[in-house]
Amino acid sequence: MFLAMNAPFLSSDSCIAPHADLSDGLIDLVYVRKSTTTKMCSLMLKDLESGQAIANHPEVEYRKVRAFHLEPLEEKGVIMLDGEKYPVVAMKVELHPKILSFVIPEKPAFPIIPFPGDKTKTQ
Repeated sequence: MFLAMNAPFLSSDSCIAPHADLSDGLIDLVYVRKSTTTKMCSLMLKDLESGQAIANHPEVEYRKVRAFHLEPLEEKGVIMLDGEKYPVVAMKVELHPKILSFVIPEKPAFPIIPFPGDKTKTQ
């Protein structure tokens, strides 16, 4: 298992990288060097809301980086980038902070639903 995260939550109820921060300019890597699928699945199911069991488990590596180079040892497996499947090939990933700007109207046309644990006030 290897995850590169920029936010704590993989989905609305799955906290995988509890120390990730969108504003820190870093990528949080969460990966397992050697373990069984059964053990990792049971660990993930144990504590998805806070992510602390995953982040503090001795078999899980957790690093904050500016960039990384991923070189798969085998061609089998799955690489997913933001929900899209990609070929298993070597790749370099970099985070470019503040490269995009967003214009948000004062009164959004749709409700804003925060992630669990988000302290941001919504209207």
